[in-house]
Amino acid sequence: MSRKKYLFPLIATVALLNACAPIQSKSSTLNVEPYLTDREREVLNNITFEVQKVLDTIDSLRSSGALDYVTKLDIPGWKVEKKEERVLFLTQKKFIAYKDYTLPESCIKNIGGAELNVCHMKLSQTLKKLGEAYNCDVETYSTHLQGLKERVKVICPY
Repeated sequence: MSRKKYLFPLIATVALLNACAPIQSKSSTLNVEPYLTDREREVLNNITFEVQKVLDTIDSLRSSGALDYVTKLDIPGWKVEKKEERVLFLTQKKFIAYKDYTLPESCIKNIGGAELNVCHMKLSQTLKKLGEAYNCDVETYSTHLQGLKERVKVICPY
């Protein structure tokens, strides 16, 4: 009986922790490649190339151990911030870089009766894989406020 007395609070605590954990949405598995035009592919390739240059720059500084001593990092066209966050007794250091892009209006396609931003979907899939290769998070945000805007955010811990 005493075993049950200690087991119930443990199970309740685990259930509570799982209920409070953030829910992560899964990326789309729809292959949008056939729906992209040559112009849209060119725009996405240019964005991917720019993101790779940012990741290369941060990675070279990280591998040399110089990121701790960098006070300001200028990457043309990008806004870069150095942040330190304390979580309990741990300090997490990271560089955050972001840039806004304008996508072609033709990126909105009607697929199966739904209007989809195929450029955002393809860019999100590609940049997520690229970020994983550099041990960084690369996120994309699509907005429709002023044209077809896309914000790319690179987060690299060190």
